[in-house]
Amino acid sequence: MAYSDDNELMDRVKQGEKPAYEELVERHYHAGVVFACQIVRDYHMAEDIVQECFARIYLMRSRYKPSFTFKTYLFTVIRNQSVDYLRKQKKLATADWSESAVAVSGQQVEDVLIDGEEKKDLYRHIRGLKEEHRQLLYLYAIEELSYKEIARITGQSAGQVKAKLFRCRQTLKSRMGEENQSERKRKNHERNLAKG
Repeated sequence: MAYSDDNELMDRVKQGEKPAYEELVERHYHAGVVFACQIVRDYHMAEDIVQECFARIYLMRSRYKPSFTFKTYLFTVIRNQSVDYLRKQKKLATADWSESAVAVSGQQVEDVLIDGEEKKDLYRHIRGLKEEHRQLLYLYAIEELSYKEIARITGQSAGQVKAKLFRCRQTLKSRMGEENQSERKRKNHERNLAKG
């Protein structure tokens, strides 16, 4: 049976209904992996983190209170788990975030999980930003969460999120504008060569 509301699903999960839990996982797994990958920059680790987060949510289901959307709750858990993972990696001094590994992981996520050419293009531009800006823009532009939801996930105030997102969007527009200008120049050059 399909449910339209995540909170209704969580009510059923609290009662131990596994099909409701499975539907929640199906609805939000891919988005969770993409978000985790924004933080840990490793596709396979992001998958492990999201699976662990869903398992924790199931085990702690009786504590869930729908003060925010389930997606906001899930992304908060994923963010915390991802940050914990990075802290442990720093302590162990075993993390190797080579550019090639990041590029492969990011490309896999983009190709497999992001729907629509426009969103893929936006995601490609977001990947070039610094970590905090990547997370904020991903949550706002790709996941379409509100300032309040993003604030909850990132542990900031809604005002901070709004101000940072304004600066992020300005940076992104500038970069996209430069790329579009370069593309127009390239096309004009190709046309001139074809004429000549």
